[in-house]
Amino acid sequence: MSKLAAGAMITLGWIGRSDAFWKIQCNQLSGGIARIDPLISPGKPSDHAHTIKGGSKFSMTSSSDDLRSSGCTSCNVQQDNSAYWTPTLYFKHSDGTLEPVTEAGQGHFSYYKYNPLVTSSGMTYPVAFPKGFSMIAGNTFQRDYSGLPEPTADQKANGALNQDPEQPWTGNDATQDAEARRAIGFNCLHSAGIPAEASLGRHYLPPAKWVTENCQYGLRTELLFPQCWNGKDVDTANHKDHVRYPNGNGYGASCPSGFETVLPYLFYETIWNTQLFANVPGDFVFSNGDETGYGYHGDFIEGWQEGVMTSALSNCINTTSYQLDTDGAAQYCPDFKVLDLTNPDGCALTMPDALKSDNVMKPGSALPGNVQITTLTTKGPAPKAGNAAPVPVANAGSGSSGSNNAVLPAAQGNEDYQVPGGSGKNGNAGASSSSSSSPAPAPTPPPPPPPAGGPLALQESTITTTYYTNGQEAVKVIVVAKEVTVYADAKPKREVQARGPSHRRRHLHHHQHHHAKDF
Repeated sequence: MSKLAAGAMITLGWIGRSDAFWKIQCNQLSGGIARIDPLISPGKPSDHAHTIKGGSKFSMTSSSDDLRSSGCTSCNVQQDNSAYWTPTLYFKHSDGTLEPVTEAGQGHFSYYKYNPLVTSSGMTYPVAFPKGFSMIAGNTFQRDYSGLPEPTADQKANGALNQDPEQPWTGNDATQDAEARRAIGFNCLHSAGIPAEASLGRHYLPPAKWVTENCQYGLRTELLFPQCWNGKDVDTANHKDHVRYPNGNGYGASCPSGFETVLPYLFYETIWNTQLFANVPGDFVFSNGDETGYGYHGDFIEGWQEGVMTSALSNCINTTSYQLDTDGAAQYCPDFKVLDLTNPDGCALTMPDALKSDNVMKPGSALPGNVQITTLTTKGPAPKAGNAAPVPVANAGSGSSGSNNAVLPAAQGNEDYQVPGGSGKNGNAGASSSSSSSPAPAPTPPPPPPPAGGPLALQESTITTTYYTNGQEAVKVIVVAKEVTVYADAKPKREVQARGPSHRRRHLHHHQHHHAKDF
């Protein structure tokens, strides 16, 4: 037998699924900057403003069912009425006045990535988000990196990248808190010819002066959501306790015990038109009062038409040829009805009466909601976990968990669930009601992996794929971290081949959009 040395750049048939994704492009809803957060502040104005994408039925009380009944979506897949929202980026002028930063180019992408993870059952493959699913990534009150390695103040002034520890992570580097801090990124989209940055390489908001001098195509904010689910709760009191980050990034990372249903990695990218403020004295600040970037966060409520995501996992994201031929573009997935987003006013948010007097576009010298701008020395209290009981998934106990691809009925995305309302600044949930019904027949899950010990066998390899930006091009690098053993009598379905530079470059889409790296 022969061995391919560690670090070789290769493509391996079925393994191609591990770097597959689809990307949903979203404009903000017309009128979609508002102090609305149905998870944290149901039924009342939220503390700070958000930039909102997705279904038009987004409101102070919207549930997954409400979103699914939306008349339109601001995203380019008609069947996706999910809600995606993050804090709005503002520019604070030297005289203290504020104005929102617009999004650049194609604006926002929500990536759904097919990333198998290791659980107690072995390699486990992603299933669709269940109906009614919600979660939050990030901590709005965070204002420091809490002892984790980070650049010095002088290095930050020059946009230095974070130097994250090598994987696998251990000790303090392996805590869920540390994983969440590393799940935030601020990517400088340089001009052509300047070394590109990997996604999630910088975990703080760089100074405006450095950004406008160096990031010709804007600043891209990035947020990675947890992928390991407990398989039973579609939401919890603080909208976090039902999910966990895996230990490590990429193919073969491991889920914690008790969180062994694998979901698609959900990854937000938003490109901000920071160049509008070149040579203008001032700095950037998020609508939650955060000048550091450590408090960047995002919310998600699932609102997909039932069955579509499960079908797409099998037909598109789980198909190597689809990924190689289309680069994850939604229009090439036969399950998606793709929309034209050229009309910026095509889908509008209904503004609640309580917010019609909010001047989110010209707030003067105070952020909407009179949010205080906080720094390392004025940060607010850390959010507290709520005490309300988790909301169970219907028939959660009826599934099997003993096989590599086993999933609970809840993971198939067909049942009706109750979603907690949540209330208060710290994410404590209150009660809310929603209807429930008998579960529908479960769809067919994605195809299982090839049998262990087959002719082409992984020898505990870790495969990672990274997308680097370089002006108007993206470079895709596939790395085998250990080794792959190929037996002499093997008859692989796909030839093992080295990947040269001509295969690693793909032309970027309009407005200098760049891919997320393989997490």
